[in-house]
Amino acid sequence: MKINPRNITTSDIGFFIAPIFNALGRIDNSKSVVNFFIQEDDFKLFSIIEEMKRANKIRRYLENEIYNELEEKIQRLERPKYIFMKSRKWHSGVIGVVCSRISIKYNIPVILISIKNGYGKASCRSIEGINIFDILKSVSDKLERFGGHDLAAGFLVSEKYLGEIEKHLRQRLAIKNRENVQKTLHVDAWLNIEYLNKRKLHEINRLSPFGLDNQEPNFMDSDVSFLNLTKFGINNRHFKGFVRKNNRIISVIGYNLGHKLKANNFYKKKFKIVYTPIFKSGHSDLFIELKIKDFK
Repeated sequence: MKINPRNITTSDIGFFIAPIFNALGRIDNSKSVVNFFIQEDDFKLFSIIEEMKRANKIRRYLENEIYNELEEKIQRLERPKYIFMKSRKWHSGVIGVVCSRISIKYNIPVILISIKNGYGKASCRSIEGINIFDILKSVSDKLERFGGHDLAAGFLVSEKYLGEIEKHLRQRLAIKNRENVQKTLHVDAWLNIEYLNKRKLHEINRLSPFGLDNQEPNFMDSDVSFLNLTKFGINNRHFKGFVRKNNRIISVIGYNLGHKLKANNFYKKKFKIVYTPIFKSGHSDLFIELKIKDFK
């Protein structure tokens, strides 16, 4: 994990720091995380950090097990419009992460339910144009509790109502998907990567911090080729490497886009890319990297 302590970004927190703190709450008990913020003994702090790191490894293992199981099932389906699956084997603390990965990859709503002790605990992820929270509100009288927003939600339901809930949610999702909702990626401006420099990126970062209500800006460029890409992460779902445009070569990283690196003669082709420029830490200085959002 490479984080510049002088330049910690919202992405650093969301993708690298927070998951480690979050893992204990997902796998076991979050009490140790609370102790981390009030503990003054360095030795005990180190012990808590190691405990969180171990929990994060377990979380990733469980997540990968469920993800692989779902992928096998999805491959047997013919272009599904949504995913609704349940199991008594799944750990309820990690199904939300798997939900997000499947929904992003296939651009479809996903509902996963972990059943234990007579109750189903669900995580839901949706896409633009399908408000999963409104769909849950329509069956709220049968739910023990529920919450969330347009694109992500969760609920707890007694197992005796689970069949009824499943039937209703499947019907609603099938109707919504007949509307042929398209995946959209908002582009703020055209920005030739040849003209990208540190001064311009500092100007862009004056708009930060970025988050749900202040999305990081997306830029587009064309006639770009990829160089020396390598996949990484669980199931090789991410990639990193370089892009070239004329004489300019810039480091890139693409999250959840590893599955798109399949075209024949990939490195001989030129692409349109949508990206967000970010600062990364080098050995002695900051350098510019492009976070690829999509390409074609």
